[in-house]
Amino acid sequence: MIIKKANREDLKPLLPLYEKSRQLMKEAGNASQWGDGYPSEERLMMDLAQESLYKVLVNDQIIGGFMFGLGPEEEYKSLEGSWLNESPYFVIHRITAPEAKGVTREIFAWTKKQTDNLRIDTHKDNMIMRHILEREGFTYVGEITLADGSRRMAYHRTSS
Repeated sequence: MIIKKANREDLKPLLPLYEKSRQLMKEAGNASQWGDGYPSEERLMMDLAQESLYKVLVNDQIIGGFMFGLGPEEEYKSLEGSWLNESPYFVIHRITAPEAKGVTREIFAWTKKQTDNLRIDTHKDNMIMRHILEREGFTYVGEITLADGSRRMAYHRTSS
Protein backbone atom coordinates (compact mmCIF):
# COMPACT_ATOMS: atom_id res chain seq x y z
CA MET A 1 0.00 0.00 0.00
CA ILE A 2 1.21 3.47 -0.90
CA ILE A 3 -0.11 6.78 0.44
CA LYS A 4 0.33 9.92 -1.63
CA LYS A 5 -1.17 13.38 -1.90
CA ALA A 6 -4.18 13.33 -4.18
CA ASN A 7 -4.62 15.54 -7.23
CA ARG A 8 -7.64 16.75 -9.19
CA GLU A 9 -7.65 13.68 -11.45
CA ASP A 10 -8.00 11.47 -8.38
CA LEU A 11 -11.47 12.83 -7.59
CA LYS A 12 -13.08 10.66 -10.26
CA PRO A 13 -12.05 7.37 -8.57
CA LEU A 14 -12.41 8.78 -5.03
CA LEU A 15 -16.02 9.95 -5.32
CA PRO A 16 -17.47 6.42 -5.82
CA LEU A 17 -15.45 5.22 -2.80
CA TYR A 18 -17.08 7.91 -0.66
CA GLU A 19 -20.50 6.90 -2.02
CA LYS A 20 -19.83 3.27 -1.09
CA SER A 21 -18.68 4.36 2.38
CA ARG A 22 -21.91 6.32 2.88
CA GLN A 23 -23.90 3.25 1.90
CA LEU A 24 -21.95 1.00 4.28
CA MET A 25 -22.35 3.52 7.11
CA LYS A 26 -26.12 3.54 6.59
CA GLU A 27 -26.22 -0.26 6.59
CA ALA A 28 -24.25 -0.29 9.86
CA GLY A 29 -26.77 2.02 11.58
CA ASN A 30 -24.89 5.26 11.03
CA ALA A 31 -27.06 7.02 8.46
CA SER A 32 -26.68 10.56 9.77
CA GLN A 33 -22.91 11.12 10.09
CA TRP A 34 -22.26 11.75 6.42
CA GLY A 35 -25.84 11.84 5.16
CA ASP A 36 -26.42 12.21 1.44
CA GLY A 37 -23.56 13.58 -0.60
CA TYR A 38 -20.94 14.18 2.10
CA PRO A 39 -18.19 14.81 1.49
CA SER A 40 -19.20 16.79 -1.56
CA GLU A 41 -16.92 17.23 -4.54
CA GLU A 42 -16.58 20.88 -3.45
CA ARG A 43 -15.42 19.79 0.04
CA LEU A 44 -12.82 17.50 -1.52
CA MET A 45 -11.72 20.30 -3.84
CA MET A 46 -11.15 22.46 -0.74
CA ASP A 47 -9.03 19.67 0.73
CA LEU A 48 -7.07 19.54 -2.53
CA ALA A 49 -6.55 23.31 -2.49
CA GLN A 50 -5.17 23.01 1.06
CA GLU A 51 -2.97 20.09 -0.06
CA SER A 52 -4.56 17.90 2.61
CA LEU A 53 -6.32 15.23 0.51
CA TYR A 54 -4.52 11.90 0.31
CA LYS A 55 -5.08 8.71 -1.65
CA VAL A 56 -4.27 5.11 -0.79
CA LEU A 57 -2.98 3.01 -3.68
CA VAL A 58 -2.55 -0.70 -4.30
CA ASN A 59 -1.10 -1.69 -7.67
CA ASP A 60 -1.67 1.88 -8.89
CA GLN A 61 -5.40 1.62 -8.08
CA ILE A 62 -6.98 4.07 -5.62
CA ILE A 63 -8.62 2.04 -2.87
CA GLY A 64 -9.02 4.73 -0.23
CA GLY A 65 -8.64 8.35 0.71
CA PHE A 66 -8.58 10.74 3.64
CA MET A 67 -7.95 14.33 4.70
CA PHE A 68 -4.85 14.97 6.84
CA GLY A 69 -3.84 18.48 7.79
CA LEU A 70 -2.37 20.74 10.43
CA GLY A 71 -4.76 22.22 13.00
CA PRO A 72 -6.08 24.23 14.65
CA GLU A 73 -9.62 23.20 13.90
CA GLU A 74 -12.22 25.79 14.92
CA GLU A 75 -14.84 23.25 16.00
CA TYR A 76 -12.34 21.54 18.29
CA LYS A 77 -12.42 24.63 20.49
CA SER A 78 -15.96 23.57 21.53
CA LEU A 79 -14.70 20.41 23.26
CA GLU A 80 -16.63 19.47 26.37
CA GLY A 81 -13.76 17.64 27.98
CA SER A 82 -9.99 18.06 27.81
CA TRP A 83 -7.50 17.43 25.03
CA LEU A 84 -4.45 15.44 26.13
CA ASN A 85 -2.28 18.48 25.40
CA GLU A 86 -2.49 21.90 23.76
CA SER A 87 0.52 21.45 21.48
CA PRO A 88 0.20 21.99 17.72
CA TYR A 89 -1.67 19.03 16.23
CA PHE A 90 -2.80 17.41 13.01
CA VAL A 91 -6.33 16.28 12.18
CA ILE A 92 -7.61 13.43 10.06
CA HIS A 93 -11.08 13.39 8.52
CA ARG A 94 -13.13 11.88 5.71
CA ILE A 95 -11.52 8.44 5.74
CA THR A 96 -12.83 6.13 3.01
CA ALA A 97 -11.69 2.58 2.36
CA PRO A 98 -14.91 0.66 1.75
CA GLU A 99 -13.66 -2.35 -0.16
CA ALA A 100 -10.26 -3.28 1.24
CA LYS A 101 -9.13 -4.84 4.52
CA GLY A 102 -6.32 -3.31 6.54
CA VAL A 103 -6.46 0.13 4.94
CA THR A 104 -7.33 2.06 8.10
CA ARG A 105 -4.53 0.26 9.94
CA GLU A 106 -2.13 1.38 7.19
CA ILE A 107 -3.49 4.95 7.22
CA PHE A 108 -3.03 5.30 10.97
CA ALA A 109 0.46 3.73 10.80
CA TRP A 110 1.31 6.37 8.18
CA THR A 111 -0.03 9.17 10.42
CA LYS A 112 2.24 7.99 13.26
CA LYS A 113 5.20 8.64 10.97
CA GLN A 114 3.93 12.16 10.25
CA THR A 115 2.99 13.36 13.75
CA ASP A 116 2.87 12.35 17.38
CA ASN A 117 -0.16 14.57 18.04
CA LEU A 118 -3.32 13.66 16.12
CA ARG A 119 -6.98 14.52 16.71
CA ILE A 120 -10.08 13.07 15.09
CA ASP A 121 -13.82 13.04 15.69
CA THR A 122 -16.59 10.63 14.77
CA HIS A 123 -20.32 10.15 15.20
CA LYS A 124 -21.55 8.19 18.23
CA ASP A 125 -23.23 5.71 15.85
CA ASN A 126 -20.01 5.01 13.94
CA MET A 127 -19.17 1.92 15.94
CA ILE A 128 -16.69 0.70 13.34
CA MET A 129 -14.57 3.86 13.52
CA ARG A 130 -14.85 4.01 17.31
CA HIS A 131 -13.43 0.48 17.48
CA ILE A 132 -10.65 1.39 15.03
CA LEU A 133 -9.71 4.47 17.05
CA GLU A 134 -9.47 2.45 20.26
CA ARG A 135 -7.37 -0.18 18.48
CA GLU A 136 -5.06 2.54 17.14
CA GLY A 137 -4.34 4.01 20.57
CA PHE A 138 -6.65 7.03 20.57
CA THR A 139 -8.15 8.31 23.80
CA TYR A 140 -11.75 9.49 23.95
CA VAL A 141 -11.58 13.05 25.35
CA GLY A 142 -15.16 14.39 25.13
CA GLU A 143 -17.65 15.80 22.66
CA ILE A 144 -17.49 18.65 20.18
CA THR A 145 -20.29 20.56 18.48
CA LEU A 146 -20.07 21.09 14.73
CA ALA A 147 -21.14 24.28 12.97
CA ASP A 148 -24.50 22.67 12.09
CA GLY A 149 -25.14 21.89 15.77
CA SER A 150 -24.54 18.15 15.50
CA ARG A 151 -22.34 16.44 18.07
CA ARG A 152 -19.24 14.30 17.57
CA MET A 153 -17.09 12.19 19.83
CA ALA A 154 -13.54 13.58 19.97
CA TYR A 155 -10.41 11.43 20.17
CA HIS A 156 -6.75 12.30 20.62
CA ARG A 157 -3.58 10.26 20.10
CA THR A 158 -0.26 11.55 21.33
CA SER A 159 3.07 10.09 22.33
CA SER A 160 3.38 12.39 25.36
